[in-house]
Amino acid sequence: KSNKTINDNLARIKKRNGQIFVLFIVRHASQWKYQGIYELFLLDKLFLVKILVAIDVKNESWKHDQILALKKFQNYECEILNAFDSNGHLLIHSKDLMPDIVFFPKVIEGYDPFSITHFERSLNCYVPYSTYGDNNPELQYNRIFHNLLWKHYVATEIHLKISRNVNYLKSKNVVVSGYPGFDNYLFGDANYENDFSVWPFDGRKKIIWAPHHTIEVSDQNSNHSNFLFYHDLFKEISYRFRKEVCFAFKPHPNLRLKLYRLEDWGTEITDEYYNWWSRNENTILVEGGYEDLFTHSDALIHDSVSFMAEYLCLGKPSCYIVKDETLLKKFLNEFGLSLLSYHQKAHCRDDIYEFIENIISGEAKANDNKTVPNFLRANEMRSSEFIYSDIKNSFFS
Repeated sequence: KSNKTINDNLARIKKRNGQIFVLFIVRHASQWKYQGIYELFLLDKLFLVKILVAIDVKNESWKHDQILALKKFQNYECEILNAFDSNGHLLIHSKDLMPDIVFFPKVIEGYDPFSITHFERSLNCYVPYSTYGDNNPELQYNRIFHNLLWKHYVATEIHLKISRNVNYLKSKNVVVSGYPGFDNYLFGDANYENDFSVWPFDGRKKIIWAPHHTIEVSDQNSNHSNFLFYHDLFKEISYRFRKEVCFAFKPHPNLRLKLYRLEDWGTEITDEYYNWWSRNENTILVEGGYEDLFTHSDALIHDSVSFMAEYLCLGKPSCYIVKDETLLKKFLNEFGLSLLSYHQKAHCRDDIYEFIENIISGEAKANDNKTVPNFLRANEMRSSEFIYSDIKNSFFS
């Protein structure tokens, strides 16, 4: 899509009387990062807002994904459209929608029925569902999808710099907006206690263990494939510190399905392991949203690149489990390495024990004596407000 096409679309929408139709496409409920942006557009009478649940029917868990997404959005105030019926047959074609603005949940291109190439008359926007701390610039910034966007919103100046090195358009459509997933951590009241918290408030410390889904044995994945090494240790730890700590098991959404397929695990053993976390007096299992979980916790132990940034916004102690330091540093980009520098690192069982003991004793300092990194706060306003204002101002400039 050339600049001329985008400018023509913008001019056509400006001329037309009536509301501007904004469409949010949803793939996975767990990857919905547009809540704050959605709410601002919904409140503005200039815009007509709809949400399209367009799950990926090529994914074997698509029926489960569809149920979760439809349930999540069932009470939203705008019209919710379901792209597929229960058999995976297309109910709504992209050509039937004719939105003025589209927010994509992830890269959608090629033969997908909701590929960006089917929205030639729309102004297409994108906020990545992760803040990309891993070193994969071509896939993150220079696919056909990225070069067809009207606005590609990124979290920091570091991301803009990385994109300029690879992007065909030299990132002329990239805007540093901050990250909507940071908004409530950086700008919200992170010290309240609510009646619906997943945590018990009984004076014990609250520590999260969030393992990544990577369990494949290969050099490429060695930087964060720690679950199989530590799954028994964390049960042992939770029992040992049962009087001092409540532990939350927050696995990556893909971990359960991978364990189902793994020799020596399978459905029964996997479900039993997960259920163990939900039935003990000082352990909880959290598989859904995690904002409340993060906000009311005292510390995080993990090996997830996407959580590296989000948790740092709270300025709380965070421990990253490292399997191979050399491979990890190759795997991370400049942003990821900056995040890692604010983490305590665990290379073995003893390091994990020491981190937990320091949390209990109060010796663990927030981010190893560092506060919230300045580079995570791109603007002096919520990212959602910045993006909403940037788009609205485009129609009045």
